[in-house]
Amino acid sequence: MSSPIPVVKGFSSVEPPRARVLILGSMPGPESLKRLQYYGHPWNAFWPIMAEILHRDCPSQYDKRLEMLCTHDIALWDVLAGCNRSGASDSTIRDAVPNDFTLFWQRQRAIELVICNGATAYNLAKRFSILPSEETYGRTVRMIRLPSTSRAHTMKYSEKLCYWSEAFQLLNDFLPR
Repeated sequence: MSSPIPVVKGFSSVEPPRARVLILGSMPGPESLKRLQYYGHPWNAFWPIMAEILHRDCPSQYDKRLEMLCTHDIALWDVLAGCNRSGASDSTIRDAVPNDFTLFWQRQRAIELVICNGATAYNLAKRFSILPSEETYGRTVRMIRLPSTSRAHTMKYSEKLCYWSEAFQLLNDFLPR
């Protein structure tokens, strides 16, 4: 018996030439898929949080948002390439198919930190062992879990911002630029 074919397919990675940070989500939600944008739901706090951390005004145009990340050597992707899911809740993800991280790590040789946006992204990243081995990558890449920027995660914006800001302080000489 073959596995079900994933109904929901994710986006390509956003990669600056020499990313130092990779931010991982689980899988785009329905609103993001409709808009063809990472964190496309207007109530998701991801873009405002990143703008504050990077000391920028939050761009309204999606291409400017991606440019803001790339200018600061931040890559963006999801753990999953596809899945079956009903609605927006990560708890309904079934038949998960991971992205090809082997090729990603071959292209991106400077990443020091992987930030998982929420528990589901973190648990999926661990389940699919997405981190490169120290032998093949030349060093250990640290992976951390941060509170989800989704509105469904009921933590106050200021608390989320605090956690996310602290994560970027883990890298020497990373911010601001």
